[in-house]
Amino acid sequence: MAIYGKVESSPKLLVDYSITVVKNNKVFKLTDIDHKKGYRLNLTLDGIYSVTFEKNGYLTKSVIVNGLIDSTLKINRAAFQMDINLVSIEDFMQDKFCLLPVAKIYYDDKKGAFTFDKSYTKVMLSFMTV
Repeated sequence: MAIYGKVESSPKLLVDYSITVVKNNKVFKLTDIDHKKGYRLNLTLDGIYSVTFEKNGYLTKSVIVNGLIDSTLKINRAAFQMDINLVSIEDFMQDKFCLLPVAKIYYDDKKGAFTFDKSYTKVMLSFMTV
C-alpha cells in the first residue's frame, strides 16, 4: 500500500519536515524525503500504522492508517493520496485548531480501495470552526 502526498502550511509547500511511522511498537523515522516532490510511504497490508508529521515551529499531526487487510482479497488499487496541512505555532496561538487526528484511513471492501471515514473527519473538523 502506498500513501503519498505533500506537506504544506497553506498555501506554501513545506520543507525540512520529518515523518515517523510506528507499527507494532516499532518506530521508523523517515529521513530520505524529497521535499520538493512530496512524500511516499510504502506500507505493508498487515498492520495498523501511526504516521506522524513534524516540523520545528509547527504543531505535530498524526494519522492512523488501518492496513489490516484479509490476505485472500485481491486488491487492484492500494494507493491513497493524503496531503497534510501543518499549522504553525504562531497561527495556533491566534486561532482554534483541532489537535485530534482528523482522518482514519481504512480499506473499503465494497470499493476495493483505501478511503477515509468521512463522518469522523467531518466531526473532527467541526471542532475547528467552534
